[in-house]
Amino acid sequence: QAGSFATSGLFADLQPGVIGVGGSINVTTGSLNLSNEGTISASTFNQGNAGNIGISANQIDLRGNSAIATQVDDEATGNAGNLNIKTQILNVQEESQISSATQGNGNGGNLTVEADTIILTGSDRKLATGLLSSVDTTANGSGGNIDITANRLFIRDFADIFSGSTGNGEAGDINIIANFLEISGKGSSIASLTNIGDGGDINLGIGNLLLLRG
Repeated sequence: QAGSFATSGLFADLQPGVIGVGGSINVTTGSLNLSNEGTISASTFNQGNAGNIGISANQIDLRGNSAIATQVDDEATGNAGNLNIKTQILNVQEESQISSATQGNGNGGNLTVEADTIILTGSDRKLATGLLSSVDTTANGSGGNIDITANRLFIRDFADIFSGSTGNGEAGDINIIANFLEISGKGSSIASLTNIGDGGDINLGIGNLLLLRG
């Protein structure tokens, strides 16, 4: 769980019992690798807004149930921070996620990715793989938008770009601009789903679109 330090990583969380504003995390590096539940988190677990996460790298790799996340916990009041990523290559696989979520009283942050190549590769296990924005069942607030600009975007084998709401709030929009988009393999999708509030819009500006293998 982000904020518990049970995993390795970078944390700027507003901890339970604390009233204030969470700090931001800014990373500039040649290569960023997260594996084996490695986590970068800026979340709020009490009263106050979470900080932002900004990452600039030539290459970013997430695998082994790793995460870059900003969220509002189910007992928290405040807004999640925004998450901004700039990279040449973004590779997310093996149940890893880049996500913005609200489970409490507050809005989810926006997720913005600028990259030359994005590769999302999932698995058929329980945890989702991909870029996610969610309003969970216990939440009162709107989900953040997902904005992606890329030359090439690959979504493969149970990976997702997903915006959803099962709580009291609207799902965020998904906006993608890419020269080439491939969605392939069972369970792969770009989706916005909601149970209560309004669903988010999906806006695609794509030069070439390839759908195959289910």
